[in-house]
Amino acid sequence: MPILTRSLDLPPSPIAVLRQTGTGRSPPGLLLCLGVTLAAMALEHAEAALLGRAWLEALVLAILLGAATRTAWTSAVPWQPGIDFSAQEQQGSRDVLTPIIQPNPLQ
Repeated sequence: MPILTRSLDLPPSPIAVLRQTGTGRSPPGLLLCLGVTLAAMALEHAEAALLGRAWLEALVLAILLGAATRTAWTSAVPWQPGIDFSAQEQQGSRDVLTPIIQPNPLQ
């Protein structure tokens, strides 16, 4: 008696995505991006503690830190896959976040 199976249309796991992009073999770029993110968050907290409020959000600080890092240092080949993976837009994120960020004004 044959076993009936049904294929599910599931998105690939994060590990599979990392292996496909080559990032699984080269995590230094991911760690660099994580470091920039954590530094930006720490700067936002320090700014809020020193000035009473955060005048620049962590996102803006991360962009400035990333631009300064890129200006001061050109990454070598092993860093690039992780940086490229971190810089790409994740599939479906726009569809999920757009209604939250830009609510429909007609409602």
